[in-house]
Amino acid sequence: MAKRIRSHKDVKIWQMSMDLVDDTYKLTKTFPGDERYFLT
Repeated sequence: MAKRIRSHKDVKIWQMSMDLVDDTYKLTKTFPGDERYFLT
């Protein structure tokens, strides 16, 4: 039986996108300050 979705946090694509956000922040944290400024 399929798992019931109770909120957007139960959706696999949302979970994967949050992992991508975490990885992006970890990567850009290593960038020089001026490069981070241009990204934001």
